[in-house]
Amino acid sequence: MEMISECVLNFSEGRRREIIDAVANAAAEVDGVFVLQIDSHKDANRTVLTFAGDPESVCEAAFRAVKTAAERIDMRLHSGTHARIGAADVVPIVPVKGLSLADAVSRARALGERIGGELRLPVYLYAEAARSEQRRRLPFIRRGEYEGLAARMADGFLPDYGPTVFNPRFGACAVGARRFMIAYNVNIPGNESILPILNRIAARLRSSGDGKKAGRLKEVQAKPWFSSDFGMCQMTANLFDFRKTGVEGFFEAVKAECMREGLSVDGSELVGLIPAEALLQAADFYGFPNSGKNEADACAFAGERLGLNRCKPFNVQERVFEFALEKAKKQSE
Repeated sequence: MEMISECVLNFSEGRRREIIDAVANAAAEVDGVFVLQIDSHKDANRTVLTFAGDPESVCEAAFRAVKTAAERIDMRLHSGTHARIGAADVVPIVPVKGLSLADAVSRARALGERIGGELRLPVYLYAEAARSEQRRRLPFIRRGEYEGLAARMADGFLPDYGPTVFNPRFGACAVGARRFMIAYNVNIPGNESILPILNRIAARLRSSGDGKKAGRLKEVQAKPWFSSDFGMCQMTANLFDFRKTGVEGFFEAVKAECMREGLSVDGSELVGLIPAEALLQAADFYGFPNSGKNEADACAFAGERLGLNRCKPFNVQERVFEFALEKAKKQSE
């Protein structure tokens, strides 16, 4: 059986094209790896690089991309709106086909050990690869962000691999294994003045709630920010299990909460790629006819109902994982 895994490397550069291209090229140069998407945000000063292929090649590509990011990015000069702890901030290994989550955990841990040993960089294991329940969650690992990492490390927050002293140029990276996660933003017209309202909405919706009471959506992290790139606020979310809370569920929940507060919603934005099943689920929710269903048409229909064209063009052949991988394979022949 063909084995396919994915890596969704988040690194702390979204403005300098030459560095973004260098990191992406480092991954693309590995045989058996296909770069599917490069999604950069200037405000966040962050890029999401998605690549896929056979598991061994994907881990090699991830190592080379982390090495390049470490060489090119100086965190002492970095600023951006997204939480981060290092130059190569998050390195998740995602099993897609012919690979179990347990296999992905083993590969992620081996990758983390190699980054820590060969590159001499601090590595924290997270998600399914974490060795403690507390470290499974990225918000815990990122608490205090890069600016607070030196003090945390000195206070005993030691990495799983690599040096146990703070690296001011690189910071640290989180390496893990997880199922397919959807990074998704809902657009809310307004400036920074509405962020307190949106913070209350986020607390009502996200799984962790306000820290005292759980929110009503399952497997969701969410918080608002203002995007000067788009001139509006966004409710940004990680959807960890789209079968429990899909893009349509999150979109409609945010829209309903905004209406209660006298606010409106103006489409949404996908960061990275999305599995076809998630958009087909949304298409069914919005009433796409099942008779003679064409998957690409159904995904495009869902994209229209979610307003995924609002911030940037939404092309199913480029943004749906299965279609993007097939396209990349054909282009390489």
